[in-house]
Amino acid sequence: MRTFTTYKIWVGCFVLFFALLFAEACTKPKAQRCQFTNECPRQYVCVPDLSICIPVSLPDAAVIIIEPDDNVGPEPAPVDRSVTPPPDKPTCQNTCTQNQSKCTASGWISYCVRDPQTGCWAWSPAKECPANSTCANNACESSSGCKDACLENERRCVSGKQQSCKRQQDGCTAWGELLSCPSGQTCVGDKCQISCQNACTQGQKKCTGSDIVLCNKGSNGCTSWVKIQQCKSDETCKTGTSGPACEKNNTTPTSDCGMTQEEKDVLVLVNQERAKVGASALKCNEKLLQASRSWSKEQCRQRRISHDNMSSRVRATGLSYTAAGENVAAGQRSAAAVMNGWMNSPGHRANILSTTYTHIGIGLESGCSDQYRYYWTQIFVRMR
Repeated sequence: MRTFTTYKIWVGCFVLFFALLFAEACTKPKAQRCQFTNECPRQYVCVPDLSICIPVSLPDAAVIIIEPDDNVGPEPAPVDRSVTPPPDKPTCQNTCTQNQSKCTASGWISYCVRDPQTGCWAWSPAKECPANSTCANNACESSSGCKDACLENERRCVSGKQQSCKRQQDGCTAWGELLSCPSGQTCVGDKCQISCQNACTQGQKKCTGSDIVLCNKGSNGCTSWVKIQQCKSDETCKTGTSGPACEKNNTTPTSDCGMTQEEKDVLVLVNQERAKVGASALKCNEKLLQASRSWSKEQCRQRRISHDNMSSRVRATGLSYTAAGENVAAGQRSAAAVMNGWMNSPGHRANILSTTYTHIGIGLESGCSDQYRYYWTQIFVRMR
């Protein structure tokens, strides 16, 4: 009995479930075809591009299903959504010229003024002449015989200054005194405006110290110099035929003190390295050159490198100095090779880049009979 009852309950549930599904499918509305919103049910609108009615509000990512309908007529004519361009702005038609005036039929005065909207010159509304004056000969004439020279409160520019039209004691108008504009401004048209003190021509370039500057027009319409590039420590800004450019400093010694080409090459490389850190170039000295050569020759004879008796050797040159240093090396066959070795050694590098020293001597002894064959010496001093 219990099993049969359970079976009936399950059957009843399945029947109810499918009945609800069938009812929902039968009552689901189809998307109605339309051309205009008034053809749609209440709270629906017509979508012209789809030609169907849809609810006024749809949830996000809603999907509208359009079922096929063989009885749908021809598609509605496309809607012209083009925008008609506004009519062209009328051409300015001046009806008078500046400073012109005339008398109206009623005996009042009218002046030629600029329309702030169009910028055209046109006649102002007629204005009654002041007391004790009448309009005659296109001007208000007082009983004293004077005439209005301008429209009261009108302004104009004369030689960069501003002038206003004022009513005088005799009842007529006249131009007042010329007033200077505020500092940095000049009078243009009838107003004081910022006056450009253009320092250059836009697009122009030049060197200013170690910088390349460009003439640029700012937001105020004035031109000024603006830095666009800064030369490196080993470069100098120079102006050539193609304009300003940063060029490498010339590290070639002006005097070679009688050095060989290899010794000259070392001096050039030394000053190039010093320029990179902003140190001034070292100058060669003939006495230091001879001392360096003598020590390289002695090292070749001894077949070893050393700094023996450095102070005595420098004093023997007879130079007056306050500081001295020395670099030695053996085995390198070119200036580039020996400089590479020195620059990769902290102590040797410090001597080469030191801002203490002002002069240098470089000596090379080659053709030695030992395995090194090449001996190099650099002597640095600071002259008094």
